[in-house]
Amino acid sequence: MSDNVRVRIAPSPTGEPHVGTAYIALMNLAYARKHNGKFILRIEDTDQARSSKESENNIFESLSWLGLNWDEGPDIGGEVGPYRQSERIHLYKEYIEKLLDEKKAYRCFCTAEDLSNMRKTQMQNKQDPGYFGRLSKCRNLTEQEIQDKLNADLPYVIRMAVPFEKEEGESISFMDEIRKQNISKKLSLIDDQVLIKSDGFPTYHFASIIDDHLMKISHVFRGEEWINSTFKHILLYQTFNWDPPKFFHLGLLRNPDANKSKISKRKNPVSLRWFRAAGYYPKALVNFLGLMGYSRYREDMTIEEKKNCEIFSLETMLNEFDTNKISSTGAAFDFVKLDDLNFHYVSQLSDNDYYQFLSDRLMYLKDYFGDNNYLFKTRFVRAEKEITRLSSFLFVTKLKYSLESFKGCKITDYKDTSIVLKKFKKLLSKQVEQIKSTEDIGNFIKNSLEELNITSKKIHMLLRIVVTGEKDSIPLYDAIQMLGLYRLMIRCEEAASFLNSIPV
Repeated sequence: MSDNVRVRIAPSPTGEPHVGTAYIALMNLAYARKHNGKFILRIEDTDQARSSKESENNIFESLSWLGLNWDEGPDIGGEVGPYRQSERIHLYKEYIEKLLDEKKAYRCFCTAEDLSNMRKTQMQNKQDPGYFGRLSKCRNLTEQEIQDKLNADLPYVIRMAVPFEKEEGESISFMDEIRKQNISKKLSLIDDQVLIKSDGFPTYHFASIIDDHLMKISHVFRGEEWINSTFKHILLYQTFNWDPPKFFHLGLLRNPDANKSKISKRKNPVSLRWFRAAGYYPKALVNFLGLMGYSRYREDMTIEEKKNCEIFSLETMLNEFDTNKISSTGAAFDFVKLDDLNFHYVSQLSDNDYYQFLSDRLMYLKDYFGDNNYLFKTRFVRAEKEITRLSSFLFVTKLKYSLESFKGCKITDYKDTSIVLKKFKKLLSKQVEQIKSTEDIGNFIKNSLEELNITSKKIHMLLRIVVTGEKDSIPLYDAIQMLGLYRLMIRCEEAASFLNSIPV
């Protein structure tokens, strides 16, 4: 490991830029600046089916908007590039050939059916699930058998050959710098992970280890969901005889619900583009993310002093950053707290800066709405109505429903209406990943009418209230697509709960 501090953030360009990416980027940047190190942005685009240039550009734009600027990356270059994994395939091929030659990796020709049967057997025998070397049919193939399969053009992946022949009970371990403890796992519980997929592209596990080594990454700050994968990473470092970086696993951002579930699009908005379009001031969001995993409190502080120290700039955090103040417990993503911080920052702006902020947001909405801009433009009467009211349903985390709104679309009573919404949510949850377009949305609703025992007119009226909170809105299917199906399910649940609470 290099004596110089070098950290990285490595998002995948496979969708909207996640607020969790900004959270991890903030911690990496703070550590780099505190120690006069380098902060690297690497794009992990080995998922060719889902990766896109648009998503990559959104990552650049969103992190720059927050002021989380990097020293090396795909857009600005650097000494250890290229910084897109899709441009580093030749490097992965070089290192996988080395492992194959040394018998530390092997080609696996198992089919999907083979893997399914293996999992079924493991479940029946109450064994740990996974593709373990001692069970592999491919690990001990002869050179001739391998060549015959290659000649037959059979698809294969390349797996790591975990040394299961070692002493029973031997473990892989690493020091977690956040928790200040050594974490271990028995070698016998680590499966033969896939290093190269059947399309020839590396898995995250393999590529990230090669990249971190070649880019001289000294410290890795990432979410605690990667703890279990770290054992596989350590094993790869040992296989190559490389020194691993130090690992800091940060507590996950969580929802403020009873189960403290991990934040996701299934619960709340998580896209950085959404936060920007919704009107959050960048310094407020950065301050909020800093509070999620970092504490500036001291035991001798008064309550008022603790409250005041919650407001701090990015520059302050970079200057005073101390890893001992990072919490291993994921904080609740409290939108009320975020709104309070946003109010604080915006209220402190000069008049010129305030109107510049409003102007910037308005221009950003043009990019955010994209092809849907016509939905607002063609309904234009005056700016307050069309820009603020008609799009406001997108930017509130929880609508305030009124009894008056539902009067025209209740079934027989409000309890029955609540039941219909719950049924609709259940039906939608089974098909949510298959619905891609407004046409799909219309077909789904049409095909659900019989099971819901409701008329087309009534369900459309009801869903319009559920989605927008208003009887008058942009076209329903467009509104649903812009809101997103997961948020629609949340609103169905919230509206059902509201209707169920109405006295009979």
